Amino acid sequence: MAANPTLQDAPVARSIRTQESPAAPGALVRALARFARWRRVREAREQLAQLDDRMLRDIGFDPEEVREDVAKSFWTPCTLARVARGDR
Repeated sequence: MAANPTLQDAPVARSIRTQESPAAPGALVRALARFARWRRVREAREQLAQLDDRMLRDIGFDPEEVREDVAKSFWTPCTLARVARGDR
């Protein structure tokens, strides 16, 4: 009588098992965190760009520094300390 095949003997299970990567979940989490950070930076820069010089000085920002930071790409880290920390 033939031996009962197990799941480990199945070719599908073997192919799935070899495609798994222990680093994959961590890489996905890091990628999602990076996209979330980029989105927060982009939104903060858009909000700061809408404020005039008087309003920026009232909340403690140098208008020239804000203009320089707003001109940067979303993936470039924010150099304005309060925005980078997420203070509101």
